[in-house]
Amino acid sequence: IEKIVGNTQVEIPEIMIEHEIDVLLNDFNYQLQYQGLNLDTYFQYTNSKMEDLRSQMKNDAQNRIKTRLILESIANLEKIEVSDEEMDSELLKYATQYKAEVDEFKKSLSPEDFNRIKEGIKIRRTVDFLVENAKISA
Repeated sequence: IEKIVGNTQVEIPEIMIEHEIDVLLNDFNYQLQYQGLNLDTYFQYTNSKMEDLRSQMKNDAQNRIKTRLILESIANLEKIEVSDEEMDSELLKYATQYKAEVDEFKKSLSPEDFNRIKEGIKIRRTVDFLVENAKISA
């Protein structure tokens, strides 16, 4: 996958990069909270600002977007779809992880959450497809 991504040129709109940086920041903030910290404390410890952190995250955001766009394109070309059964199985896993009933868990999800879960399954299936069909050369 790294080789495919490295050999592919993709023009990424700045708004997509900014959105992905927001996602990365949100994830980072959750990690900090898990450790009993927050972004303000992080900035004090590192003597940095939000702009610095956003700048540091830009390359990672671009790589994540590029990888996702390429995998989505391959999924579309190969007509890789997510069945209702796969979605139900994934929702059951999440509900079990959060110690919730499946129906209650589903009710707690937004349409964007459903879409993100479905896209995650599709991306995993696409990666599996690439691994199964890879021709590795030295």
